[in-house]
Amino acid sequence: MAPTGCMASPSRPSASCRSTEDIPTTSRATSATCARSRTRALRAYWVSAWRASALRLRVALMRRIRARWGAPSSAGALRATAAALPSRPRSSSRRASCARRSVTTLPSTRRSSHQRILRSLTRSIPESAPEATPTSIRISTRPRATSKYPLCPKHKRYGESMVTDIKLANVVLHVDDHAAEHPELYYRCAPSDARYDAEAGALCVTGAVDFLTYINGLSAIKWRKYTGIEQVALHVAYAGSGTLTVTGVRTDASSVEQIARYDLASEETLELVVQIDTSGFDLVGFSVAPTEGSTVSICRAFYTASVEEGSVNSVSLAIATTTFQNERYILPNIELVKKGIAAEGGALARSFHMFVVDNGRTLDVEALSDEVVTVLPNPNAGGSGGFARGMMAASEVPGAYTHVIVMDDDVRIMPESFVRVFALLSLARGAYRHAFINGAMLSLEEPTRQFEDVAYVVDNGAYRRIKRDADAGTLEGMLYNERTSVEVPNAYGAWWFSCIPVENIRQNGLPMPFFIRCDDVEFGVRNNPTYMTMDGICVWHASFEGRYRASVDCYQYTRNFLATVAVDDCASEFWTIQRLTRSIRLHLRDLDYISAERLLDGFEDYLKGPEFLAQADGSAIMKKLGALNEKHLDVAELDQAVLREAGVTPEVLARTDLVYRPSKVRRLLRSIPYDRHYLPDFLLKKKPGYVVKNVSVALESNSSRCKTVVFLDATRQHGAIRHMDRARFKAIRRREHALMARYRREGKKVRAAWKKARPYLTSREFWTQYLGIASKA
Repeated sequence: MAPTGCMASPSRPSASCRSTEDIPTTSRATSATCARSRTRALRAYWVSAWRASALRLRVALMRRIRARWGAPSSAGALRATAAALPSRPRSSSRRASCARRSVTTLPSTRRSSHQRILRSLTRSIPESAPEATPTSIRISTRPRATSKYPLCPKHKRYGESMVTDIKLANVVLHVDDHAAEHPELYYRCAPSDARYDAEAGALCVTGAVDFLTYINGLSAIKWRKYTGIEQVALHVAYAGSGTLTVTGVRTDASSVEQIARYDLASEETLELVVQIDTSGFDLVGFSVAPTEGSTVSICRAFYTASVEEGSVNSVSLAIATTTFQNERYILPNIELVKKGIAAEGGALARSFHMFVVDNGRTLDVEALSDEVVTVLPNPNAGGSGGFARGMMAASEVPGAYTHVIVMDDDVRIMPESFVRVFALLSLARGAYRHAFINGAMLSLEEPTRQFEDVAYVVDNGAYRRIKRDADAGTLEGMLYNERTSVEVPNAYGAWWFSCIPVENIRQNGLPMPFFIRCDDVEFGVRNNPTYMTMDGICVWHASFEGRYRASVDCYQYTRNFLATVAVDDCASEFWTIQRLTRSIRLHLRDLDYISAERLLDGFEDYLKGPEFLAQADGSAIMKKLGALNEKHLDVAELDQAVLREAGVTPEVLARTDLVYRPSKVRRLLRSIPYDRHYLPDFLLKKKPGYVVKNVSVALESNSSRCKTVVFLDATRQHGAIRHMDRARFKAIRRREHALMARYRREGKKVRAAWKKARPYLTSREFWTQYLGIASKA
């Protein structure tokens, strides 16, 4: 038997196929067999190459003829081209069998010749196809691999060009539980026109169903921008009769247009493969409409692209997620990741691992850890400490992983996001090969509301979203989301889902030990990356409205953001301090003494320098300050008489607008540094008022000159009753003046100390000691 090494590349024969003069006599028979095998392989390779060249020339000629003189029909022209090709003799029965093969059956058979491929594909073009179809739907003339479209196949047979099919995205047929009331994220149809059959694993379609949606539409504009891909293939495995229409939205348009239409007719499961030229389109998708009274079952669907094998980037993906006694979320996520990766298989399954950093040390390490998941017990060092531990694990062995996804534990994930991230990283070109990918955050309470994907730091000391809220359930929201660039200065991606190259971690360090808040901001502006985003790469997270905590939103934000400005020069320190003093004034104006005190606590700890942060017990600080937070009760538990007197009516509680729209007069009044604490009692009202606030922004208020204020959070479901305290106000103001005087004396020195300490605070050496990893060895 000939050794397996004989079937190496035709241009580079293996050692076992060299000249027989270098081989012992006892092995010459085997070597002769190898030589003959190599000769046959080379002959097959060059014959295939000649056929491919001839076919390309003929197709190019037909296109030129059609461009100059026109053609009666694209299908007829292509059939004429196929008929003109030379072919080896074959039996009439076999020729008839090939003619009947209009779509690729499942599973795929062995490779056909180019003539058979062209003839079979042209028969799938309907006679009624519009004239514009040939420019949008192209038939591949290159030899194609017959594998089941793995993400990154490793080997090729002789006679095939070095082209591989990369899966770009799956069409998600099953609506996740958290979005059950919003199937328009996945597909649009009448309520009873689509039903998922879990037993068969298929979507049963009884009416028109549109898959050009946030999750299942193909973002042609992003794939073209990040990877240069314009030619894609849509694969749909179906059974039943009806029509499939390829649709898209052109770059300068806001409405969907039909690209091409195909008839579906099969009692058995068949796979329709449609080649699509996406140039000139921002979004591409398809719709399925069954014949009246019938059902079309869609077993699976996905998009692929054919690329040169040598141009595929090597990718190994790790996830680092941090949890603290949050089994309600983390356990289902672990199970979902395992099932999703196993179902996808291929290169993703071979190059994937999930690190779960357990800051609470409550997970069963032995039961949860396996070849896909590793649970890492960790001290409670907050989100920054947990993510640092996960990054250290992913970057510990050089070359083990190319990218790490840092991800919150309290999110609902979609495994398809990992498939798309893997494909995007595999195909990224130019500057995007080293880019970060940030997944969008959608609201768990409003699953179609996209809150944010990428944000940026403003020079005046704040950070803002690049995009406003987008309705992912509408075409308008999808177009706004994909057409808005996220490549802006001082950009960062929040760590509910952020994919980071491991090389950046090695070169630029780990996160700052902030415990919580601003660790993702600082890491982003420090690395200054290019960001990639895409519809369908996302998580669902609880909305931030109604989650205000002064210990986090005031103390942690102030201390950590000032440190970020100091180490990364990402904003003006002067304007950051001005914003701080204004925030203190606004909180005092609304009788929120607790928030004002936490702002000053954060400012004071920043002035203590990096030595304080390196030695601080973040968990103890959070417990201490968390106990001092204002207690927000359900509105029904507040004094109803005070609420009525303050003007908190059912209409006020029913409003849900989160946008601050003050009048010009109110804008002017809020800019004046007035405060009711400076007024004598006879100018103050005994009647209470109310204020609705989203963090520090007052959305609605009638509390001017009131000694009692009813506070309502942004959801208007929780609140507190506050009373004016002149003594506390004076103490806060005295402390503010003292700290500002200290800042004027020591500010430059403190900032220089922070900048100097940054390399050590983000080093593996520091984090190893801080997390106590060395002591366990």
